Amino acid sequence: MTARARLARKKLLKRYPYKHYIISDVLLETAGTVDLDAEIKFKMGAIDFSIDIDKTQFTALLGLYKALFVIAEKYKSIQTELDVLDKTQATIHHMFSLRQLSEQAILNLPDIINQTSKQVEDYYLQRKNEIRQYDFEPIFKKYIG
Repeated sequence: MTARARLARKKLLKRYPYKHYIISDVLLETAGTVDLDAEIKFKMGAIDFSIDIDKTQFTALLGLYKALFVIAEKYKSIQTELDVLDKTQATIHHMFSLRQLSEQAILNLPDIINQTSKQVEDYYLQRKNEIRQYDFEPIFKKYIG
């Protein structure tokens, strides 16, 4: 075997954690009558992927397509939840911001405002962490097995 042949067989495996590389733009291009392959295209973050699969493996490819599509939709849902959570937090923080009140007004406010603000902040951080820790394993199990 020549050095060139050995190099040609080398494969590079690179991992892209789902948390850091959002999946989007999932497309499936089916094989035509002349083509012997099908193609799945998608993005992870800003990186474009295009994978050719022999059309005899189309059923497995369809499972991968469904899983990636559902994950892409879930990412949209997660982003919407985070956006709503951030806007809610900003609104509540603005409502209870003591920096905008005069010293006399602050002295007259009950302690409950500070307690409420702390509780809202704690819940905000807890919920944000829960949203970001979403596990895609059930989606893969459902569509790929």
